[in-house]
Formats: sequence, structure tokens, C-alpha cells
Amino acid sequence: MQKAMSREVQICLLTETGAKQATAEIIWKNKDEALVFLDSLKEAHLFFLEGMTNADAKKQYPELYTKWREDPANFHVNGIYPIRKLWGMIARQTCEQILLTPG
Repeated sequence: MQKAMSREVQICLLTETGAKQATAEIIWKNKDEALVFLDSLKEAHLFFLEGMTNADAKKQYPELYTKWREDPANFHVNGIYPIRKLWGMIARQTCEQILLTPG
């Protein structure tokens, strides 16, 4: 375990989406390691706030909007914490990918 913890890892994880992918490719262009695409790197499901403009969401659901913007870890709808759920999924897949990286 100590060996794994002291190991230097050069990895760039990203989702396959236009501008973000293009930016990552520019930053990572001189690296020997390939970019690694993870499907889990996506936006959290924000229920009925999805598709709304920030102004509309803030006006119609001020408390939820404020919680989502200022304290995303504690943002929840009907007992579901979408940001925590997403972070957990990303953390698991990221650790798996790092452990699979040679070196």
C-alpha cells in the first residue's frame, strides 16, 4: 500500500465534451500519457432546476438555488443529494483508473 501511495501519477481524466476536451488536449499535448475519458465526469442531475436559466431558478426556487450555488454538498431534493452521489461515483472511477495506470 505504501508503494501505491508514494507513486507519482501523471493522468488527465476528462469527459468527452467539445470545449473541455479541446482545452485538455492543448494542456496535455506534450505529455507522453494519453488522456483518459470517464463517462462519470458529467454534471449532476439537478431535478427540476435543469434546463432553467440561473435567473429563473433563483426566482422560482430561491432556497434550493442558493443551496446549490453556495453549499452544493448539502443541496438535496426529496432526500437525494445529487452532488454527493456524483462525487462518490467520480471518486470510485477515478481511483480505479489511477490504479490501472501503468507505472
